[in-house]
Amino acid sequence: EKLLLRHFNEENKSSGYTALNLKNKKSRQLIGSDHQYASRVLKAKNNARIAFTKQSFDLFPDLIVTDLTFVNPRRITKANPQQEAYAWGQIELYEWTSETGEKMTGMLAKPYGFDASKKYPMIVNFYEQSSDRLHRHAAPYPHRSTINYSFYTNQGYLIFNPDILYTEGTPGNNAFTTVMSGVESLIEKGHVAKDRIGLQGHSWGGYQVAHIITKTDLF
Repeated sequence: EKLLLRHFNEENKSSGYTALNLKNKKSRQLIGSDHQYASRVLKAKNNARIAFTKQSFDLFPDLIVTDLTFVNPRRITKANPQQEAYAWGQIELYEWTSETGEKMTGMLAKPYGFDASKKYPMIVNFYEQSSDRLHRHAAPYPHRSTINYSFYTNQGYLIFNPDILYTEGTPGNNAFTTVMSGVESLIEKGHVAKDRIGLQGHSWGGYQVAHIITKTDLF
């Protein structure tokens, strides 16, 4: 008769849980915020208690318990207390308009204590479209093929991750157009050190990085 659904807002990347009544086809949002809520919810066998997690760039996904009303969710774990000792940084959705007038979207990670009057070195890192993962927690760990966002924000870097807008048959040029328009938009805002911008990608992203650097000496 009833379903518990995880909902996701494609524009601002918020999420949460919604109840759907299959009899009258009506839905009701139970909880939602600018976090990534777990797609897997655990329910007790003999009562209405459930457990789930929510996370963000700087919020560790601790375990939360509540009932099916979601009225009084309560965190029951503190699994990452060491994070409090570190300057984690922050991340936001970044939007700009391309040269062709198209609305573009990406992610911009900033160092802790970001000061818009200062100029920061920046790393451009991308793989297809990543902004749906805006609120994923960024634990520092070595990765085989990409950079770690919380490590580099801790070291004072901006990180720009644009969603590549593809058209069939021209992925290299699509990456170039998207990346360059986004980077130029950020430079115009005045807090990017223009002579200290790096470009990083792996596999499919590596091909696009290799293509981009044949067409500009910005990086």
